[in-house]
Amino acid sequence: MPTVLISGQVVNVSDEEKKIYELLLRDFGRDAFNGLIKTNEDKDISAIDLTQNTKVSFSIMYFLITLSVNQRLNKIDEAVASIRSLEDRVSAIEFGVNRPKFASTHKREPRFK
Repeated sequence: MPTVLISGQVVNVSDEEKKIYELLLRDFGRDAFNGLIKTNEDKDISAIDLTQNTKVSFSIMYFLITLSVNQRLNKIDEAVASIRSLEDRVSAIEFGVNRPKFASTHKREPRFK
């Protein structure tokens, strides 16, 4: 996953988001992003930091909100995939334990007559 430097913070982005970010940089400049975000240790946006007097372009604000939401949705998708994987593994174990035992076609002689 590519990363970009936004507001002095390294941030995970998709390829498409990186292209959009580069267009916004070209149109508004790097200073337009200064002090707007905080990130966590996973390089995801944890907060969009606006003060009362902050003037931000709607395009930049929309991009940051969308980026933040997409990062959270990606984490949810990863968690769901992990849960599905665990469900599959549990089902395989349950099937192995509870699988039907097929009757033998071989006739056995009684042990005692």
